[in-house]
Amino acid sequence: MEETTSLVERYREDGFVVVDGLLPQAIVDQARHGVSRHHAGERDVELPNGLGYLDWRPGDPPGIRVNDYVSLQNEDVHTLVAFPQLAAMAAVLSESPNIRLFHDQIIYKDPAVAIHSAEVTEIGFHTDRAYWQTCSSDQMLTAWVPLTPCSEETGALSFVRGSHRWPGNDNLANFFAPAHGAALREVIAPSGVVPEVVTLELEPGQVSFHHCRTIHGSAPNRSQAARCAITVHFQDAANDYVLPPPGRHSVHVNDLLSRKRLDGTPDYADTFVSPILFEGTAAEAVQLIGLDSA
Repeated sequence: MEETTSLVERYREDGFVVVDGLLPQAIVDQARHGVSRHHAGERDVELPNGLGYLDWRPGDPPGIRVNDYVSLQNEDVHTLVAFPQLAAMAAVLSESPNIRLFHDQIIYKDPAVAIHSAEVTEIGFHTDRAYWQTCSSDQMLTAWVPLTPCSEETGALSFVRGSHRWPGNDNLANFFAPAHGAALREVIAPSGVVPEVVTLELEPGQVSFHHCRTIHGSAPNRSQAARCAITVHFQDAANDYVLPPPGRHSVHVNDLLSRKRLDGTPDYADTFVSPILFEGTAAEAVQLIGLDSA
């Protein structure tokens, strides 16, 4: 595994980084089994209905299957999401003394043979920050965990290198509006920067981490195999609920699931919805992961 300094420097510069050897194969296999159970309709814990979270069920149209908050409903997926080394790596990259869960998702792209057009499995270029308008921190980050081989043909994740340092991308919410070129031109027009798009071909067991302001998306799955990944969105210690910017009505499902504080605002440290997944010093995080701290 690479030394800490190299990973952190690359994350700061590029807005994303790939970490090898972080997850044992058994954890990945267990999570894959959990996804199969979840897609079959099994739930270990039932969350309240009608809160607006995405929850693909058998009988729903094929294409992109998105299931939110799966770690709160499925023990097999929870084991991966709560794996200590995953959150410890997030702590190292965000330089935070603790890491809390914010949200997790299964994102599953059906194979091309199962759908009328592969284009429906494209995910538009967006930033996670655009969907987190009620979060105070700009240092939140996401772990993207492939459960199947992810190549350009299957619709692997693509990042715009260094875009987390660009102005004007906090409202880029094009997840379900995949106009890749138009979205990028819109973002970079003021500065005239030519975007460098990097596609990551990853195998199960590898993990990519990206900054909440990094622009990313993925092409359609044109292969004969499904593409499946779990995204784990992390809060750094500084994050708290804030009112959305003036003129924007923004409610995250966390606001509805989380307990309320005395002032009526949602508690983003709710121990059920947003448990602490790592807490400790930077040295302890590095030791837990097994990184070289040089």
